[in-house]
Amino acid sequence: MKISLLKVVAGCAVVLLPFLLVACAESGSVDDGSGEIYDRVSALAQQQEDEAALELIERTVLFDSLESPRAGTASLLELKSRLEERSGRYCRALETHALLDSCCSDQLPGPVRAGHARSYARLLADFGRHRQAADVLLGLGTLSHADQLYLARWYERSGLVAEAAEVYRRLLQARHPAAKLDAASGLLHLSCAYGGDTFSRPAVYAVRTIERARKLLDSPGVASPSAVMALRRAARSLLEAGEYSADASYLLFKALSHARRSGMEAAVALLDGESNAVLKGDPEVYDRTMSWFQGHGMTLPWAMMTVRQSEEPGLERTERLELLRKGVRALSDELPAGAAGPTADAFGTAVGRLGALLAESGMYSELFRLDEEMRCREIVDLVHRKEAFSLSGQDIALQKRIAGISRDISALQRRAVRYYETGDGIERLDELGELVSRKRGELNAALTGLGSRYAFEAEKLQPVPVTAATIQRVLRPGQAVLKIVPAGPWLTVYYITHDTVRVTKSGMTAEDFLALARLVTGHLQTGGELGIQTLARHRARLELSEAVAGPFRAELGDLETLTVLSSVPLPVQLLGENRYLARDLAVTYLASARELLWDARHGREQAEERRISFVGADSLALARTLKISWPGDDIVVTWRPYEEQELDDLRVLLLMGLQNGRGLEQVVKEQAEYRRGSGGAEWMTLSVFGAPGAGR
Repeated sequence: MKISLLKVVAGCAVVLLPFLLVACAESGSVDDGSGEIYDRVSALAQQQEDEAALELIERTVLFDSLESPRAGTASLLELKSRLEERSGRYCRALETHALLDSCCSDQLPGPVRAGHARSYARLLADFGRHRQAADVLLGLGTLSHADQLYLARWYERSGLVAEAAEVYRRLLQARHPAAKLDAASGLLHLSCAYGGDTFSRPAVYAVRTIERARKLLDSPGVASPSAVMALRRAARSLLEAGEYSADASYLLFKALSHARRSGMEAAVALLDGESNAVLKGDPEVYDRTMSWFQGHGMTLPWAMMTVRQSEEPGLERTERLELLRKGVRALSDELPAGAAGPTADAFGTAVGRLGALLAESGMYSELFRLDEEMRCREIVDLVHRKEAFSLSGQDIALQKRIAGISRDISALQRRAVRYYETGDGIERLDELGELVSRKRGELNAALTGLGSRYAFEAEKLQPVPVTAATIQRVLRPGQAVLKIVPAGPWLTVYYITHDTVRVTKSGMTAEDFLALARLVTGHLQTGGELGIQTLARHRARLELSEAVAGPFRAELGDLETLTVLSSVPLPVQLLGENRYLARDLAVTYLASARELLWDARHGREQAEERRISFVGADSLALARTLKISWPGDDIVVTWRPYEEQELDDLRVLLLMGLQNGRGLEQVVKEQAEYRRGSGGAEWMTLSVFGAPGAGR
């Protein structure tokens, strides 16, 4: 009995419709490229007529059974996946690869089958599915030098650091000097990033990396692209280890020389800029390389070089500030939300440096916007990962199309980051940039077509930072917002009411703030029922009270409700000088002003039956996802562990309190006040996650 082709490919959530089978037998097997249909498709592909080629495949390549696909189906599906990938349709290409892998990839000739597996694995990695990508690559059996490098990186991104190290150790036994160098520099990177008992000190691997680099420089194949980029990767690992800038500079200089000899134009520009940034810092070289990048549409390396130039000593503050602004703005546009790896780390560092400069310079409005931009990137990542974008039933096809375009953009951006970090494919960055621009145009057109009916859903995919002035318009007398922004050596706190904005800046570093917040939350998590009772004199609580709430003591005494905006989990209701703030006012919690505005507008879109969800303080990403997905639901953050029965009892009491039409935050405060001395303190370990009064 034949099984019809109806398959959902994980990760893209798109149903593949059954293909109808049309025989191509009159032109012979298509596997060797001799079939008439294959020839016609190939001719269209060579003429860059991808749309026509894909349409011809979908009309002709066709089978009605997974058990017995016809001759030629595999070759045409393999060609289809390449055309889809070339045109930026990564979701569709991934589906086609998965289909080919499940039904007939064994019909492909050996080299073509290996190429399919490599393309499939790299696409999976572009979608962030690194473990699955590694499994597909391992199916090849014999792995090349490049395969093993990808495998190690994907293991690392999957959290399998020991497995990544094992791949590098095996690669040390390779014959080619470039492979040996990549293995040594890979181990150096892992030792710097993870340390622990698994690795020796970074200095040990640094010496081995330098030794392997010397052997590569003495070998006859040193001018090959793989050798040039191995030298660059080794230099990057040495810089990561610190104290090896002279060795890194030398390797970059030698790589630059060999790239020039081999005519690697894009690599020459990249290495010219990077070698200059390590030691010389010549402004003319910066200008030359960045002009080249701009002229060739290579925005990602241009942005990274701009950030590197902002680190040069001797710059005026205004010049440093402008360089950081440009670099951060470009990186925010080029990097996918939720990106991880060296480039994403550099972006985070640049954002911290820009924030510190803005705070130091008193540019508080711009600092507010910068922090909101970062929170908006987190929102986009949550929407993509948790599939929080949804339309009604009759528009499900449009929902899938929009979600697919969004995933295509993220995958294209991840591939661009891979090209930049590894150096392999650096010359194709401009092509990827053009595809991203085209896809963004498609997304904008699709979202515009949604109209006012789905305005909130469209905003989820393209959230816009909110200003303090916008927040003021949704606040009533008696309500205030406390926004906490740690940046470099400064902790900036905004106090916003309907008619006032006050800002204070203290000398608490971002690292200290994060550490103190963790101490407070950790004390509540591990202190059991006595946690809140012993928190009052805790050093971390007292220091945070002084820095966060202390400057606004007088104003806080006149409030009914305070909403805290912070990307760092912190139970602000338990701060205060002589008594907890929760004793005197209701406190709600959110991560960003954008989410506050959304909840103030949409939080009253209540379901017929009111629902209350409890989320642990260590799972605030889940709370954000729930609130974005179902703004009408009530969410309560628990700052200490609760048993299920305790939460059920709390839910009943809260639902009873809501029957009088009050906000959930007022019910929590009244319960704490009503039960003072008999469990009331436990109610202060609850925070309503939402805007004040939302959900009524």
